[in-house]
Amino acid sequence: MPLVAAQLRRLLPDRERHRAGLLRRLAAQEGYTLLDRDTANTPEEKQAIMRQALTCGTFLMSSNAISKDGQLVNIDGMGNRVAAMCFGPRQVVVIAGMNKVLGTLDDAVARARNVAAPANAQRFGLSTPCGLTGQCGDCTSPDCICAQMVITRFSKIKGRIKVVLVGEDLDVLLELCDRIVVLCGGKVNGILDGRKTTKEEVGNRMTNLVKEAKA
Repeated sequence: MPLVAAQLRRLLPDRERHRAGLLRRLAAQEGYTLLDRDTANTPEEKQAIMRQALTCGTFLMSSNAISKDGQLVNIDGMGNRVAAMCFGPRQVVVIAGMNKVLGTLDDAVARARNVAAPANAQRFGLSTPCGLTGQCGDCTSPDCICAQMVITRFSKIKGRIKVVLVGEDLDVLLELCDRIVVLCGGKVNGILDGRKTTKEEVGNRMTNLVKEAKA
């Protein structure tokens, strides 16, 4: 987590308010104001924090699934997460593992409905068909967390949505990423142009055969 946080700090303007759990350690160390609904003591306070997050400087989230052509698929119950993705915060940073990247949009929707949603329902102990069986029942039960499904095809405001993919599959990273941050021995060993670099260069930096040049 600290390594990812250190790289994402480049995207966060100083002294802004941010909504995320992943960067709590960074926020504490660097003086950011973190808006975290899990710190609320009452339902009313939780709702207030969720509303504040819709006008924050940087909204940090993951994505339930991503198609290989870059479309983001997200399912929400309350809708606050997908609402912030669509409008409100000045920028949105999406952090996702490569396991969430699927071939087609249909594949990504299937993952969101049949993998991500059941896992979340079980994590929250909800009495939904997917929470009980692990399979989507296409329900609209009171506990259903699939009230909203949003597909983000592109960012209408250029550069507002930034996607950080975390993984080790070089072929996929080179195909999808504009920039690749290479870690070796717990330290950054290069930030490469994903459109120009090669598997050999990334591999050499991963194994410390090439070291990052000092400014």
